[in-house]
Amino acid sequence: MKVSFIVRFFMRTLSLQYQLSVKSWQQHLFAVELKVPEHNEATLTFALPSWIPGSYMIRDFAKSITEITFTHADTGAEITAQKIDKQTWEVATNGDGVIVDYVVYANDLSVRSAFINHEYAFINGTSAFLNVVEMSEVRCTLQIEKPAQSHWQAHTGMTPIALDSNPQYWAYESHNY
Repeated sequence: MKVSFIVRFFMRTLSLQYQLSVKSWQQHLFAVELKVPEHNEATLTFALPSWIPGSYMIRDFAKSITEITFTHADTGAEITAQKIDKQTWEVATNGDGVIVDYVVYANDLSVRSAFINHEYAFINGTSAFLNVVEMSEVRCTLQIEKPAQSHWQAHTGMTPIALDSNPQYWAYESHNY
């Protein structure tokens, strides 16, 4: 019973940090950085969903990831990831923090994926945010970089949070993935 409480408390104090920015609206690209703190897992599994509620087909959201790198959070050394299937990567971490940087091609005007141009961006989380499978119940924060010289606004079902350090970002949180 005590061990269960300690594990649950530890998982609740962790936070996955996502940061999203427009890389090139001309090329329909956005960049995501995912920071995973130190943890208790020997390996971590990163995956995008294969379906979205309301769309009853298997999807391939991972096909839009054009670049992906995994690095050690402290040393910056690149970590080799094993691709398990079309949407899943496994990384040996030995409990160390990991930073995942990836670029997503966003040129799908449907409500189930992502689209970016000079006027607006629409991003469905299923096509943008990798799930850390072993940490699906961990708190997540999202910072969205405000595009320079833009009238854009951010709208999401996530809870807004205050960011004292940088007013150039919109910031949100969710209790879990």
